[in-house]
Amino acid sequence: MTIGQRIRNSRIEQGVSQESLAELVNVSRQTVSKWENGAAYPSGENLTELSRIFHIPMDALVKDDWVPPEEKPPEVQYGGGPRPPAQELPPVGPTGRCGFDSGCFCWRAVLPGAA
Repeated sequence: MTIGQRIRNSRIEQGVSQESLAELVNVSRQTVSKWENGAAYPSGENLTELSRIFHIPMDALVKDDWVPPEEKPPEVQYGGGPRPPAQELPPVGPTGRCGFDSGCFCWRAVLPGAA
């Protein structure tokens, strides 16, 4: 896939016309058409703007072999560090109502030997 095809695909996915894209990048509609048809290439500055408009990295526009990185779920912090594995956490059990709210059921750690 050429850079022009990637620009066209990104533009169509975003639902943007050539005219609207040209206005956003501050070029003529004919320039956008030339990019998409491979008759011209966008400058580095225009590539940066296209990347911003399409919300994709510049590499996605210019590299044939670009593959999106695997998205990792955000790491949950536990007490200032990574959360320990579940088997290391104390068991949890109900303590009854706290009195704060009539619909509130409080939970507390049930430690070995605790009443």
